[in-house]
Amino acid sequence: MTKYTILLFIWLPSFGQTVDLKSQADKILEKGDNFYRLIIANSKTLELTDTDDLIFSYKENEELISIVFAADKSDKVLRTIKFDWTSLNILSDNKELRTETKAEGLFKKMVLNMYASTKYFPLPKEFWAIIENQDGGFSAYLLPRQESSSELILGNDFIFKYKLTGEFKDVKYLHNNAIPILTKFQNKDELEGTLHIHANRNDDFITALDIATILSYKEKVDWTKHLVASNKYVSIFNIDKMTLEIITRREYETRTGKRLKL
Repeated sequence: MTKYTILLFIWLPSFGQTVDLKSQADKILEKGDNFYRLIIANSKTLELTDTDDLIFSYKENEELISIVFAADKSDKVLRTIKFDWTSLNILSDNKELRTETKAEGLFKKMVLNMYASTKYFPLPKEFWAIIENQDGGFSAYLLPRQESSSELILGNDFIFKYKLTGEFKDVKYLHNNAIPILTKFQNKDELEGTLHIHANRNDDFITALDIATILSYKEKVDWTKHLVASNKYVSIFNIDKMTLEIITRREYETRTGKRLKL
């Protein structure tokens, strides 16, 4: 088993009550797949536009909509590209200038706030924003764009909280450091998978952003599994089978005959 960066600091707390591991795994996997589709729509739109303007993608019904807009407070959308949610094929590409919808205005307000924050805080300068309506407000995830073909970067991601009006509330780390993981290995036939560790006060499980990032690189990596080990649990994500299994650390060590050193 190949192991990378040892210590991550995760904002989300662990809870002492009994955890339904199957339910947790299903929720994380579904959200990770949703986030992956948004990342791919962003990336495809960037390839098509080749612009310094901002890009944001969101789901509406069964369509994935990517909008291109300027980094100012204009209420205009410069370009609109629609994708099929399942296949990620392009359905339409509208290059006509139009007025933003109410929802797009809120999204743009939050994305522009995130970009402004990069000028004052040590945040990734080039990133994708994923926004979801959650807990009576918005959770906006900031994850760095992937630029290398030889390694993918997990971590260095953040969560911004906004009111329903789009007003900023706070921002916190998810992982507070970047975790580089090679896409290719010389001894790939002996490689069981890749792994990173959540320790101490960290989240017990792999995150949806981890899954989304790995899926966005699935055509570039020559390994099929990624594991996240914490004090109590091991998350086992299989890219080819698109499955996520979460088991106790004790069960994993019994199953494999290997003791994890955190």
